[in-house]
Amino acid sequence: MEEIDTSSTKKRGFLIKVRKKRKLTQKQVAEYLNIHTSTYANIERGDRNPSLEIALLLSDFFGVDIRLLKR
Repeated sequence: MEEIDTSSTKKRGFLIKVRKKRKLTQKQVAEYLNIHTSTYANIERGDRNPSLEIALLLSDFFGVDIRLLKR
């Protein structure tokens, strides 16, 4: 599990960093989550908090502790 700073700016940067490190597009992550690309983009930018269900999926997908994705 990767450790991250839980401030929204650091969290936002983490989601972008881990997605790009895995050479994934926002569209690919959104498809895995079964949500619109714009919804995932809003989560990634910190404009929207993920639901518990989406946070669990992101936690599993990126291999991070769920507590780091919920605010």
